[in-house]
Amino acid sequence: MKVRVIHLVVFGTMLFCLPKGILADDTSRISTGVTVPIIQSMDFSPVSFVFPDVTSTHLDEGFIEARDAATVTVSSNVPWQLTVQSEDPDMGKVEEHIKTLSDFLWKKSGDTHYTAISIKGHRVDSSAGYADHQKIELDYKMLVGWTRDKPGTYGLTLRFTLGTLE
Repeated sequence: MKVRVIHLVVFGTMLFCLPKGILADDTSRISTGVTVPIIQSMDFSPVSFVFPDVTSTHLDEGFIEARDAATVTVSSNVPWQLTVQSEDPDMGKVEEHIKTLSDFLWKKSGDTHYTAISIKGHRVDSSAGYADHQKIELDYKMLVGWTRDKPGTYGLTLRFTLGTLE
């Protein structure tokens, strides 16, 4: 009989010393979440562009044109807009001749009208929706002429800005 009492006491002690999870169900709640910020990205290809050499035909026509000269790839998780502007006040000077910015024109491929570049931003494209690697192809046109330009090299730096739709 003493043996049984000892066994019962030992067994009872073991029950009270067991981890809480073994004795009863336990419920816990945790919450989790994530904050998704505004994320926009833009890739540009090619990163630089040089018109082919101007020929007498281009001088006769008054321009040299480059179709699909550049592609801008836009991704945005909010409504967005893409703008372009020149970082330079003109396209450079050869002797006393300054080539004006208005001689450089751009448009989205497929559009009919070109827009002259300026130091003010012009909207290239926008969307009230989102963009998932949306490609925007651009055409460039440079006005040239027999009496319009002195022989030399001209250039400008374009700044493309991707922002939220305003």
